[in-house]
Amino acid sequence: MRPKDLKLIIILPALAFIFFYLGADRICAQADSADVAINYKTAYPSSVVDVEVQLKNPMPINGFQFMITVSNPDLIDFHTDSVAISTILDTVWQDTCTGPEPHGDSCFIVDSVRVLDLLVRFCHIDTTGSPISIWNVVECHGDTGDTSSPECNWIEVVGFGVGDTASIPPSPNYQTLFKFWVDVGCLSDTSTDRNVSFYMTPQGNSFLSDNDGDVAPFRYHQGDLTAWWSVPGDANGDSVVNVGDITYLVTFLYRMGPQPCMPEGGDANGDCNVNVGDVTYLVTYLYRDGPAPLQGCWHGFGKE
Repeated sequence: MRPKDLKLIIILPALAFIFFYLGADRICAQADSADVAINYKTAYPSSVVDVEVQLKNPMPINGFQFMITVSNPDLIDFHTDSVAISTILDTVWQDTCTGPEPHGDSCFIVDSVRVLDLLVRFCHIDTTGSPISIWNVVECHGDTGDTSSPECNWIEVVGFGVGDTASIPPSPNYQTLFKFWVDVGCLSDTSTDRNVSFYMTPQGNSFLSDNDGDVAPFRYHQGDLTAWWSVPGDANGDSVVNVGDITYLVTFLYRMGPQPCMPEGGDANGDCNVNVGDVTYLVTYLYRDGPAPLQGCWHGFGKE
Protein backbone atom coordinates (compact mmCIF):
# COMPACT_ATOMS: atom_id res chain seq x y z
CA MET A 1 0.00 0.00 0.00
CA ARG A 2 1.31 3.42 -0.94
CA PRO A 3 1.91 5.96 1.86
CA LYS A 4 -0.51 8.33 0.12
CA ASP A 5 -3.30 5.74 0.30
CA LEU A 6 -2.56 5.11 3.99
CA LYS A 7 -2.89 8.82 4.76
CA LEU A 8 -6.27 8.92 3.08
CA ILE A 9 -7.48 5.93 5.11
CA ILE A 10 -6.51 7.74 8.30
CA ILE A 11 -7.67 11.24 7.36
CA LEU A 12 -11.04 10.53 5.77
CA PRO A 13 -12.64 8.83 8.81
CA ALA A 14 -11.32 11.64 10.99
CA LEU A 15 -12.84 14.27 8.71
CA ALA A 16 -16.12 12.36 8.64
CA PHE A 17 -16.09 12.23 12.45
CA ILE A 18 -15.48 16.01 12.68
CA PHE A 19 -18.13 16.91 10.09
CA PHE A 20 -20.66 14.62 11.76
CA TYR A 21 -20.32 16.34 15.11
CA LEU A 22 -20.16 19.81 13.60
CA GLY A 23 -23.32 19.03 11.69
CA ALA A 24 -24.97 17.64 14.80
CA ASP A 25 -24.10 20.79 16.73
CA ARG A 26 -25.50 22.89 13.93
CA ILE A 27 -28.71 20.89 13.85
CA CYS A 28 -29.05 21.21 17.62
CA ALA A 29 -28.43 24.96 17.38
CA GLN A 30 -31.14 25.27 14.74
CA ALA A 31 -33.53 23.18 16.82
CA ASP A 32 -33.00 25.63 19.71
CA SER A 33 -33.91 28.61 17.52
CA ALA A 34 -37.35 30.14 17.25
CA ASP A 35 -39.00 30.74 13.89
CA VAL A 36 -40.64 34.02 12.89
CA ALA A 37 -42.65 34.09 9.66
CA ILE A 38 -44.73 36.63 7.75
CA ASN A 39 -47.60 35.09 5.81
CA TYR A 40 -47.97 35.42 2.06
CA LYS A 41 -50.75 37.81 1.10
CA THR A 42 -52.63 38.86 -2.00
CA ALA A 43 -54.41 42.18 -2.42
CA TYR A 44 -55.95 44.46 -5.00
CA PRO A 45 -54.39 47.83 -5.84
CA SER A 46 -55.83 50.78 -3.92
CA SER A 47 -56.68 48.73 -0.83
CA VAL A 48 -55.63 48.40 2.80
CA VAL A 49 -54.81 44.85 3.87
CA ASP A 50 -53.60 43.12 7.01
CA VAL A 51 -50.40 41.07 7.11
CA GLU A 52 -49.84 38.41 9.76
CA VAL A 53 -46.65 37.78 11.77
CA GLN A 54 -46.35 34.31 13.35
CA LEU A 55 -44.02 32.67 15.87
CA LYS A 56 -42.93 29.08 16.57
CA ASN A 57 -40.74 28.91 19.68
CA PRO A 58 -38.97 26.11 21.62
CA MET A 59 -38.35 28.44 24.56
CA PRO A 60 -40.55 30.92 26.49
CA ILE A 61 -40.62 34.38 24.91
CA ASN A 62 -41.19 37.49 26.97
CA GLY A 63 -40.38 40.28 24.54
CA PHE A 64 -39.40 41.21 21.01
CA GLN A 65 -38.43 44.01 18.68
CA PHE A 66 -38.94 43.67 14.93
CA MET A 67 -37.77 46.10 12.27
CA ILE A 68 -39.68 45.39 9.05
CA THR A 69 -39.00 46.91 5.63
CA VAL A 70 -40.31 46.26 2.10
CA SER A 71 -38.60 45.49 -1.19
CA ASN A 72 -40.93 47.56 -3.37
CA PRO A 73 -41.85 50.85 -1.64
CA ASP A 74 -43.38 52.14 -4.89
CA LEU A 75 -46.12 49.53 -4.56
CA ILE A 76 -47.02 49.61 -0.86
CA ASP A 77 -46.55 51.70 2.27
CA PHE A 78 -47.03 50.71 5.87
CA HIS A 79 -50.36 52.03 7.12
CA THR A 80 -50.18 54.57 9.95
CA ASP A 81 -53.25 56.00 11.62
CA SER A 82 -52.01 58.48 14.22
CA VAL A 83 -49.09 60.75 15.04
CA ALA A 84 -47.47 61.97 18.23
CA ILE A 85 -44.53 64.14 19.20
CA SER A 86 -41.69 61.88 20.32
CA THR A 87 -38.45 63.08 21.93
CA ILE A 88 -35.30 61.38 20.67
CA LEU A 89 -31.62 61.88 21.40
CA ASP A 90 -29.41 62.64 18.41
CA THR A 91 -25.65 62.22 18.95
CA VAL A 92 -23.28 64.67 17.24
CA TRP A 93 -19.79 63.27 16.65
CA GLN A 94 -16.49 65.17 16.42
CA ASP A 95 -13.55 64.06 14.26
CA THR A 96 -10.36 64.44 16.34
CA CYS A 97 -7.88 63.24 13.69
CA THR A 98 -5.70 65.96 12.16
CA GLY A 99 -3.88 63.84 9.59
CA PRO A 100 -4.60 61.04 7.11
CA GLU A 101 -6.50 58.04 8.42
CA PRO A 102 -5.25 54.94 6.56
CA HIS A 103 -7.83 52.69 8.19
CA GLY A 104 -10.85 54.92 7.69
CA ASP A 105 -12.55 57.33 10.06
CA SER A 106 -11.53 56.10 13.50
CA CYS A 107 -11.01 59.25 15.54
CA PHE A 108 -14.54 60.21 16.46
CA ILE A 109 -15.69 61.23 19.93
CA VAL A 110 -19.06 62.43 21.17
CA ASP A 111 -19.29 66.18 20.70
CA SER A 112 -22.81 66.77 21.98
CA VAL A 113 -26.25 65.25 22.27
CA ARG A 114 -29.21 67.04 20.79
CA VAL A 115 -32.77 66.56 21.92
CA LEU A 116 -35.15 66.48 18.97
CA ASP A 117 -38.92 66.55 19.03
CA LEU A 118 -40.23 64.79 15.93
CA LEU A 119 -43.62 63.75 14.63
CA VAL A 120 -43.69 59.96 14.84
CA ARG A 121 -46.32 57.98 12.96
CA PHE A 122 -47.92 55.11 14.84
CA CYS A 123 -49.26 51.99 13.16
CA HIS A 124 -52.40 50.07 13.97
CA ILE A 125 -51.67 46.48 14.98
CA ASP A 126 -54.09 43.75 16.01
CA THR A 127 -53.30 41.19 18.74
CA THR A 128 -56.79 39.72 19.07
CA GLY A 129 -56.52 36.11 20.26
CA SER A 130 -52.74 36.35 20.42
CA PRO A 131 -50.69 35.33 23.49
CA ILE A 132 -49.29 38.88 23.58
CA SER A 133 -52.72 40.51 23.92
CA ILE A 134 -52.09 40.73 27.69
CA TRP A 135 -48.59 42.19 27.41
CA ASN A 136 -47.82 45.49 29.08
CA VAL A 137 -46.45 47.13 25.93
CA VAL A 138 -47.21 46.34 22.29
CA GLU A 139 -46.75 49.25 19.93
CA CYS A 140 -45.77 49.98 16.37
CA HIS A 141 -44.28 53.09 14.81
CA GLY A 142 -42.79 53.98 11.45
CA ASP A 143 -41.08 56.82 9.61
CA THR A 144 -41.24 60.26 11.13
CA GLY A 145 -43.77 62.59 9.55
CA ASP A 146 -47.52 62.91 9.49
CA THR A 147 -50.28 60.74 8.09
CA SER A 148 -50.91 63.14 5.18
CA SER A 149 -47.74 61.74 3.61
CA PRO A 150 -48.37 58.10 2.64
CA GLU A 151 -44.72 57.10 2.29
CA CYS A 152 -43.90 54.91 5.28
CA ASN A 153 -41.29 52.36 4.20
CA TRP A 154 -40.39 50.75 7.52
CA ILE A 155 -42.00 49.96 10.85
CA GLU A 156 -40.67 48.92 14.23
CA VAL A 157 -42.89 46.73 16.42
CA VAL A 158 -41.98 46.42 20.10
CA GLY A 159 -43.61 44.28 22.76
CA PHE A 160 -42.85 42.94 26.22
CA GLY A 161 -44.66 41.42 29.18
CA VAL A 162 -43.92 41.44 32.91
CA GLY A 163 -43.42 38.19 34.81
CA ASP A 164 -43.50 34.55 33.80
CA THR A 165 -47.27 34.55 33.46
CA ALA A 166 -46.97 37.01 30.57
CA SER A 167 -44.46 34.93 28.63
CA ILE A 168 -45.36 32.95 25.53
CA PRO A 169 -44.99 29.26 26.46
CA PRO A 170 -42.99 27.00 24.13
CA SER A 171 -44.97 25.91 21.10
CA PRO A 172 -44.07 23.40 18.32
CA ASN A 173 -46.59 25.08 16.00
CA TYR A 174 -46.89 28.58 14.56
CA GLN A 175 -49.21 30.96 16.36
CA THR A 176 -50.17 34.51 15.45
CA LEU A 177 -48.31 37.30 17.25
CA PHE A 178 -49.92 40.31 15.58
CA LYS A 179 -51.16 41.77 12.31
CA PHE A 180 -50.02 45.02 10.75
CA TRP A 181 -51.56 46.92 7.84
CA VAL A 182 -50.20 48.08 4.49
CA ASP A 183 -51.59 50.46 1.88
CA VAL A 184 -51.43 49.04 -1.63
CA GLY A 185 -50.86 51.75 -4.20
CA CYS A 186 -52.59 52.68 -7.44
CA LEU A 187 -51.04 50.79 -10.35
CA SER A 188 -51.97 50.35 -13.95
CA ASP A 189 -53.27 46.95 -15.01
CA THR A 190 -50.36 46.89 -17.46
CA SER A 191 -47.82 47.13 -14.64
CA THR A 192 -45.81 43.91 -14.26
CA ASP A 193 -43.91 44.65 -11.02
CA ARG A 194 -46.57 43.65 -8.51
CA ASN A 195 -44.60 41.68 -5.91
CA VAL A 196 -43.38 42.85 -2.51
CA SER A 197 -41.12 41.08 -0.01
CA PHE A 198 -41.16 41.89 3.70
CA TYR A 199 -37.68 41.97 5.20
CA MET A 200 -36.86 41.75 8.88
CA THR A 201 -33.50 43.31 9.70
CA PRO A 202 -31.32 41.01 11.85
CA GLN A 203 -28.82 41.64 14.63
CA GLY A 204 -29.61 44.55 16.87
CA ASN A 205 -32.72 45.87 15.16
CA SER A 206 -34.76 42.65 15.44
CA PHE A 207 -34.62 40.19 18.32
CA LEU A 208 -36.56 37.98 20.72
CA SER A 209 -35.93 37.76 24.47
CA ASP A 210 -36.69 34.97 26.92
CA ASN A 211 -37.91 35.12 30.53
CA ASP A 212 -34.41 35.98 31.77
CA GLY A 213 -34.05 38.90 29.40
CA ASP A 214 -31.49 37.06 27.27
CA VAL A 215 -31.62 37.26 23.49
CA ALA A 216 -33.24 34.16 21.98
CA PRO A 217 -32.01 33.24 18.48
CA PHE A 218 -34.56 33.04 15.71
CA ARG A 219 -34.77 32.31 12.02
CA TYR A 220 -36.83 34.64 9.87
CA HIS A 221 -38.96 33.30 7.03
CA GLN A 222 -39.63 35.99 4.46
CA GLY A 223 -43.19 36.91 3.62
CA ASP A 224 -44.44 38.26 0.30
CA LEU A 225 -47.40 40.18 -1.07
CA THR A 226 -48.71 40.15 -4.62
CA ALA A 227 -51.05 42.86 -5.89
CA TRP A 228 -53.63 41.29 -8.19
CA TRP A 229 -55.10 42.90 -11.26
CA SER A 230 -58.19 45.01 -10.66
CA VAL A 231 -61.69 43.51 -10.59
CA PRO A 232 -63.47 44.33 -13.88
CA GLY A 233 -66.05 47.04 -13.26
CA ASP A 234 -64.66 47.93 -9.82
CA ALA A 235 -64.53 51.71 -10.20
CA ASN A 236 -64.17 52.59 -6.49
CA GLY A 237 -61.44 50.07 -5.71
CA ASP A 238 -63.16 48.02 -3.00
CA SER A 239 -62.68 44.71 -4.89
CA VAL A 240 -66.42 44.14 -5.45
CA VAL A 241 -68.84 45.34 -8.15
CA ASN A 242 -72.08 46.85 -6.91
CA VAL A 243 -74.12 50.06 -6.89
CA GLY A 244 -71.22 51.86 -5.21
CA ASP A 245 -69.28 51.68 -8.47
CA ILE A 246 -72.17 53.27 -10.38
CA THR A 247 -72.34 56.08 -7.83
CA TYR A 248 -68.57 56.53 -7.98
CA LEU A 249 -68.55 56.85 -11.78
CA VAL A 250 -71.49 59.28 -11.81
CA THR A 251 -69.77 61.42 -9.17
CA PHE A 252 -66.53 61.39 -11.17
CA LEU A 253 -68.12 62.11 -14.53
CA TYR A 254 -70.68 64.76 -13.53
CA ARG A 255 -69.85 66.08 -10.06
CA MET A 256 -66.06 66.58 -10.21
CA GLY A 257 -65.42 63.58 -7.95
CA PRO A 258 -62.12 61.70 -7.83
CA GLN A 259 -61.15 59.55 -10.78
CA PRO A 260 -60.95 55.77 -10.38
CA CYS A 261 -57.65 54.77 -8.83
CA MET A 262 -57.53 51.91 -11.33
CA PRO A 263 -58.85 53.42 -14.60
CA GLU A 264 -59.05 49.95 -16.16
CA GLY A 265 -61.38 48.87 -13.35
CA GLY A 266 -63.77 51.68 -14.24
CA ASP A 267 -63.89 50.65 -17.89
CA ALA A 268 -66.71 48.16 -17.46
CA ASN A 269 -67.54 47.76 -21.16
CA GLY A 270 -63.92 47.29 -22.26
CA ASP A 271 -63.76 50.09 -24.85
CA CYS A 272 -60.60 51.61 -23.30
CA ASN A 273 -62.43 54.70 -22.05
CA VAL A 274 -64.19 55.62 -18.83
CA ASN A 275 -67.42 57.42 -19.67
CA VAL A 276 -71.22 57.23 -19.46
CA GLY A 277 -71.18 53.99 -21.44
CA ASP A 278 -69.62 52.26 -18.43
CA VAL A 279 -72.36 53.56 -16.15
CA THR A 280 -75.01 52.17 -18.50
CA TYR A 281 -73.15 48.87 -18.75
CA LEU A 282 -73.01 48.45 -14.97
CA VAL A 283 -76.70 49.32 -14.56
CA THR A 284 -77.59 46.72 -17.16
CA TYR A 285 -75.36 44.12 -15.50
CA LEU A 286 -76.56 44.70 -11.96
CA TYR A 287 -80.30 45.24 -12.56
CA ARG A 288 -81.20 43.81 -15.98
CA ASP A 289 -79.22 40.56 -16.13
CA GLY A 290 -76.78 42.06 -18.60
CA PRO A 291 -73.30 40.68 -19.36
CA ALA A 292 -70.59 40.82 -16.72
CA PRO A 293 -68.02 43.63 -16.80
CA LEU A 294 -65.04 43.06 -19.09
CA GLN A 295 -61.35 43.32 -18.29
CA GLY A 296 -60.95 47.01 -19.02
CA CYS A 297 -58.25 49.09 -20.65
CA TRP A 298 -57.72 52.82 -20.82
CA HIS A 299 -56.72 55.41 -23.37
CA GLY A 300 -57.95 58.41 -21.42
CA PHE A 301 -60.97 59.66 -19.56
CA GLY A 302 -63.89 60.82 -21.64
CA LYS A 303 -66.61 62.72 -19.77
CA GLU A 304 -68.95 63.12 -22.70
